[in-house]
Amino acid sequence: MSTTKLNVALQNIGEMHTKLDAMAITAVQVPDLMTKLTVMSEQVDSMKDLLLFAHFKINSVKDVYKKTGDDVARIHLRLDQIVKETIKIATKVQAGSKAISTSLSSRFEEMSTALVNTLTYFLRPH
Repeated sequence: MSTTKLNVALQNIGEMHTKLDAMAITAVQVPDLMTKLTVMSEQVDSMKDLLLFAHFKINSVKDVYKKTGDDVARIHLRLDQIVKETIKIATKVQAGSKAISTSLSSRFEEMSTALVNTLTYFLRPH
């Protein structure tokens, strides 16, 4: 609740009190009416207290929301950094894997060629 709205509401409650006080002056001669005005005045006071309490609670919630929002923003930023780092590591692993695969392929070719040459040498008729 904004401070402006709170001030307007408190001003309206003040005006209600003034009207109730004016009625009380004229109602002094009627005890039943005076009792009802007193009850109404107490209810207006309760309303004012509740309004102020609600205002402070809403401000507390806003503060918590702001702090939580800051925390969420920091967590989001950190998660983005973790994702980028993970992608970087995955790219390195993939490149390393490809290099190993290429190396193994090359060595397999060399070994195959050497084996074929050896078998050809020993199995050829002399």
